[in-house]
Amino acid sequence: MANLNADSARYLISTVSKRSGVKSDLVRAWERRYQAVTPARTTGGHRVYTDQDIARLKLLNQATSNGYSISQIAQYSLDELKVLLKNESAAETPALPAITAGDRAYLAENYL
Repeated sequence: MANLNADSARYLISTVSKRSGVKSDLVRAWERRYQAVTPARTTGGHRVYTDQDIARLKLLNQATSNGYSISQIAQYSLDELKVLLKNESAAETPALPAITAGDRAYLAENYL
């Protein structure tokens, strides 16, 4: 477990859950099972997270929503997750040919 550093660890799990969109129980499970994040702890034992942890959880949540298994991507760096999602987004949006005015007129005349 990381030690508490006031400059980097500042959010409790309830705030992290709201900001990342990942439920608290799932954050804990991803931490325990896959070491997806490694929060510091307060002297009272409470988890505290950084902005980077929140950004990472957001990307992991987006990737798992897109069908990736957390076990496959939990150890990806923040940059690797960004590239993964960027490449996936580019692949999902194929260029469509433009509809010309003639096409619109034909469609309107024959189908409306």
